[in-house]
Amino acid sequence: MAKRAHRFRTDAQGQVPADVQLLASTEYEVAPAVPPTARPMESPEGLIRWIRECVLGDLRTLDRATAARSRLSDLQSGSHGPLGGGNFLLAAGCFMALEYLARIVHGKESAADNVREYVIRYLGKINPRYKYVGMLLWWSLRNGIVHGAWPQSVCLNDDVQDRVAIGVSVEPSDPHLEVVREDGRELFGVNARRLLEDLSRSFDEGFVPWLMGLSDVTAVLDRAGPRLLLIRDGNDDAKRGWEFVRRAGQVGGATD
Repeated sequence: MAKRAHRFRTDAQGQVPADVQLLASTEYEVAPAVPPTARPMESPEGLIRWIRECVLGDLRTLDRATAARSRLSDLQSGSHGPLGGGNFLLAAGCFMALEYLARIVHGKESAADNVREYVIRYLGKINPRYKYVGMLLWWSLRNGIVHGAWPQSVCLNDDVQDRVAIGVSVEPSDPHLEVVREDGRELFGVNARRLLEDLSRSFDEGFVPWLMGLSDVTAVLDRAGPRLLLIRDGNDDAKRGWEFVRRAGQVGGATD
């Protein structure tokens, strides 16, 4: 069985650092920091089509639904209860797409490094304010909504009394990347629909010309493909799911 060692980085010649002590007569497994792709994208044109029609396309579907909900009274409630405004979901989806585009462009292990590069290179040209608050919003909105259903309010160090909440709206006239005051408190307003517009512009005006100008797209198409989930020893939950999936594919299917 392969054993997990502490993390280290090889030198420029690919050698293990001299201060790293490995156990004798022990098998070690070298695993990539980022899982390999299940398959690369086939072509730059196919990648552009996938992002435009599916990644950004899904966000446009939600964007149109938020617009329709504000116009049509019969969409104010559904069979399972009232319908939400879609603002948090649209904002989280935009930052999910941003992270994906950034990984394709910059290709580093750190998602934060990738997003920072994309924000500076492309979104900052559309609105310079992204250069100042883009990363802050990624942490607050992406991490806050995905992991906690709310954007994270922001404070500096432990000064929790001096905090700013991040507010998300979808009305066309609502402010974007501006401080607003509401109910006696200070909010930094993000308009999710304008965020999608800017992200789409960054794709058309920045990402696409960059991609089509590359002489070698092999690594880019590999990064853009779906990732392969590697189940390692010790991950009993994932292994249990894998065994269920394999049984489900057999004659008679899986049982409880």
